[in-house]
Amino acid sequence: MKLIVQIVSDVVCPWCYIGKVNWDKASNEWLKENPGTELEVEMKPFRLDPTLPMDGQPRDQVLGQKFGSPEKMKVIIDRTKKAASEVGIQMEFLPGVQQPNTLHCHRLIRLAKDFDIQKEMGYILFDAYFTKNENLTDPEKLNAMAREVGIPEDRLQSFWKEDECLQDTVIEEERMRSLGVTGVPFFIINDQYAFSGAQSPDVFKQILDEIAKK
Repeated sequence: MKLIVQIVSDVVCPWCYIGKVNWDKASNEWLKENPGTELEVEMKPFRLDPTLPMDGQPRDQVLGQKFGSPEKMKVIIDRTKKAASEVGIQMEFLPGVQQPNTLHCHRLIRLAKDFDIQKEMGYILFDAYFTKNENLTDPEKLNAMAREVGIPEDRLQSFWKEDECLQDTVIEEERMRSLGVTGVPFFIINDQYAFSGAQSPDVFKQILDEIAKK
């Protein structure tokens, strides 16, 4: 039995990072418990704010506008950091970091599919933004991360020069929104079952069990 899984997420969404860690833990355990099953997983693009300029805006400014007050922002960030630490992520929200328009990040994740390293590309971007507090608007840093996970240099050169994966990424994001996705993380299995949220590993496994029975 094969289940095709689409994980809709954004690399500047902390709950997408938490959800991906929980999903990977749950799915690895579930596959061991269910021999003869296979999961084909693809990451799909969704930008939390596609109106941001490509060079981004200060993260503190973006979060401040979203949450309304510094006090509320601190409460929510502290709660998020605690949830992240419980799954082994050292999440930081240091000042001086740009929140990017993540179009180029999603393009790189799409490119990584050609090399079967979407998972690695997604994780290195999550880690760079939330743990290392790096600037994801810097093409050189994006290139360095892409090379680190195994994308060849010559492909990266054509990627930027020829706007590779740009149209595909935009079309896929539009398709996700047309399906009714308004928040992430969001999971679609076999184009029939959909659910959202950074669920616990046990909940993810329960969902997989229920879908497999059907």
